[in-house]
Amino acid sequence: METKRMEEMYRIIGQTLHEIIPGEWKKIVLYAEVLDDSSEVFFYFQTPQNDEFEYSHLIPELYGVDETIYTDILFELHDHFRSLQNEFMQQGQSVWSSLTLVLESTGKFKIDYDYQNPVESELDDYQRQFVWEYRNLGKWPKSEDNQKWLEDHLKNKR
Repeated sequence: METKRMEEMYRIIGQTLHEIIPGEWKKIVLYAEVLDDSSEVFFYFQTPQNDEFEYSHLIPELYGVDETIYTDILFELHDHFRSLQNEFMQQGQSVWSSLTLVLESTGKFKIDYDYQNPVESELDDYQRQFVWEYRNLGKWPKSEDNQKWLEDHLKNKR
């Protein structure tokens, strides 16, 4: 059950994403992970001029954004997702450990929550990101070794 607070958090997250991307965008696909002692947030976005997804952590380099400003806004996103997770706890709902958010510039969005603890996964952080990128963006790792690993992983998961 969604609460007014959850709806407000979704709005704030959307505003913060709009703030961190310099210029227009048409679609964002975001991964957020919130654990007791850590969190991770990264996303990819498309612009009206380019259907290729751009990686969020390259924004300072690609757009000339001050690294400190980018990092400050990114940490705000971390805080917003932790607040969202806390709202789930306060409402007695199952607590997710990670989520995938797809947000379109029209305001339409979809969130898929994952309840599996990533710490208990046999995959490390990089491997989980490779799998997530493939499943959500159809994106293969750049290095041949990582491509081979992902190919083997996907074959073994079927």
